Amino acid sequence: MPDPEFVARMRAEARGVMEAGTVAILAETGMHRSSLAALTPASLQPVGAAPDRPPRWFLYWVAPKAQRKERSLRARVPEADVPVVREWLGRCSGRTGDYYYRVVVEVGRRAGYPGVSPMTFRHQRVVALLRRGVDPVLVSHLTGATLATIEKHYAQAAPGLYADEEPVEREKGA
Repeated sequence: MPDPEFVARMRAEARGVMEAGTVAILAETGMHRSSLAALTPASLQPVGAAPDRPPRWFLYWVAPKAQRKERSLRARVPEADVPVVREWLGRCSGRTGDYYYRVVVEVGRRAGYPGVSPMTFRHQRVVALLRRGVDPVLVSHLTGATLATIEKHYAQAAPGLYADEEPVEREKGA
């Protein structure tokens, strides 16, 4: 699991729009690299604009294993990241998941994380949400992971999450 400085160090070592945008998006979403490769400029949308306040910006994407394309995921993009994400989206056409994997590996190498990958951001995001007390069902919806995956791989990240519950045996295939 990455240390608390992981995202800050990765952001600090990102050079140029492609690296900075990749790190910013992965830090906020934890999306799979295949979803990253499928983003378009239309993926960034303003929400809630009013004459007296600027809009909040959200990035919309479809989880790679989603059966229905209308089941998109979204994450808020911090105002400070909107310009780099917008520029990144304008340049990302035709890039592959493997390209983004290599970007993350290179930034990670410079930041002192030789084994980092896009999945490291996903793990970091899930753990951070659970440690903040976000319900595992909501975490699964926010990240596109199944509840079974959250329970199997991340229950230890939030000690006491299931402490007051009796163990439940799951039926085969459930």
